[in-house]
Amino acid sequence: MRAKALEPELRAGSMFGCPAAFVGRKLAFCVFGAKIGAKVPEAYAGALVASGVVKPFQPYGKKKMREWIALSQTVDDSVLAGVLDAALGYARELELRDR
Repeated sequence: MRAKALEPELRAGSMFGCPAAFVGRKLAFCVFGAKIGAKVPEAYAGALVASGVVKPFQPYGKKKMREWIALSQTVDDSVLAGVLDAALGYARELELRDR
């Protein structure tokens, strides 16, 4: 099944000059160097960072962002899938909220 069929509002774009995925106008995740930056609910991000599974996302050395996490190339596939699913769900929620 194609991604568009699963998420009709999913679109490719760019953020920080890097490839990114959006749901409508809301950014879900982006590739930044060797990492994936994902925007997820703050509590989920905090729990993942506290557990040591991911790091805060700090592109270009910016300060930590509450809802953003960075996934490395070594993160477990199940963690990656869960985070990307959460990022898409959160972007969908934010998009619907702004309509």
